[in-house]
Formats: sequence, C-alpha cells, structure tokens
Amino acid sequence: MRDHSIGWLYRYLSFLLENRLQNRALAATYSSTLDDLSDSGLKKGAKRKPKPAQTKAKPSVAADTAVVELLHAMSFGTLRTLQFFLKKGYLQPAEYHLVNPEHVFAHRFQEYLKVPYPEPLTYADYVQRNDLSKMDLERVTKSASDSFKFVRENFEKLMKLSKVPLEIATPRIRALVRVAVANSVSIATADLVAMKHNGAVTVNFNFSLHPHFPVISLKSRTVAPVAGPAASV
Repeated sequence: MRDHSIGWLYRYLSFLLENRLQNRALAATYSSTLDDLSDSGLKKGAKRKPKPAQTKAKPSVAADTAVVELLHAMSFGTLRTLQFFLKKGYLQPAEYHLVNPEHVFAHRFQEYLKVPYPEPLTYADYVQRNDLSKMDLERVTKSASDSFKFVRENFEKLMKLSKVPLEIATPRIRALVRVAVANSVSIATADLVAMKHNGAVTVNFNFSLHPHFPVISLKSRTVAPVAGPAASV
C-alpha cells in the first residue's frame, strides 16, 4: 500500500529530530566518560576533588531538549495520523503516473544530501520503515495516540516545575498541545463523523492552530475546507 506524499515531510522531520536527540545523548555520555577517565587517571595518593551529588544539564539545554522531544513526538504522531486516514480509506495515496516516487523523494530532500551528518534518509529506508501493508490499523492508531499523549503529558509535567523554562511557556509550544488533543479526537471520532455524513467526507488539513503541524480531521464534502496544503504535493 502506497503512502501519502505529505507523510514524507513529517517522517523526514521526525528522522532529523531523532538524530538530534541521539547526538545529545551521546554528548552527555561522552562527557560523563571523560569525567570517569579523569578520576581514574589520578596518581596514587592524590586528592580527589569532591564531585557534586548529581550532574544536571544546564536549564537552557534541558529545556531545548524537552522542546525537541515534543516536536519529535508531534512529527511522528502527525505521520501516523495521516497513515490512519489512509488505512481507513478516507485519504488516498499520492499517484505517480509519469515519474518514479523515489526520484520525487530524492528531489524534494536533495538539500539534505549536502549535509555530511546525519546520513540522508532514502526513499528505500522510508518505505522499509513505513510499509503500511505490514501495519495493522490497531498499531497505527495506537502509535498516533501514544505520540500525542506523550506531548500532552510531558508538557503538563514541564508546566508544573517550580521554574518553567521560557522555551516551554511559549504560544507556539502551547499550540502543539492543542493540536495533539485535536488530532487525538479526530482519530477517535473519525468513523462517527463519516457515518453522520453518510460517508461523503474528505480529509481536511487545518493549520490555524500551529503553522507547522495541522489538525487533520474529516469534514463533509459539502463544506469548503480550511485553506491548507494540496492533498498531494
């Protein structure tokens, strides 16, 4: 089963954010290893400097990492939401009659071919990890719901801190949560909406809450959809 071309964008974004999180984790491990090596290299009898009880990341670094985690979850949740509507048959996959989708994919993300790291995500990699024919509807639905749940719960935890990082308490980050909630509702009520309109529905992309992450929902075909991206880019 072919995927929807808009899903490429969110999968690539998820891929880049995932690499960024991995790099941060490696940097933290590397720093800790250096500290351990420094301690083990002390000469016999040398006094060891007292170490703090626990080394914590600087607030700005920790906050930025938290934002990247939220964006990663939103990217993956958006991809799975698109795939949910594909599996249900409400959204049709992109059609390529005169060109190879692999060539379209490579052209769309050609700028990333110039970046030495991370190694670019190829169309073959994308297909291997997102083969809808090998995913059942339950898995896709749960994956989308879990991603949006992560966004909501982690945002709430961050907001309960005694000192909320400025990077978190911004309108755009708050909007992510609203989109996550809305998409969770869209998934849960899709069949009811379709039944209400006797199946005469279309998938609507609404970017009014957030400029980068849309609320994806079913609308009656008789209602003009909110301005958004073309169904097949």
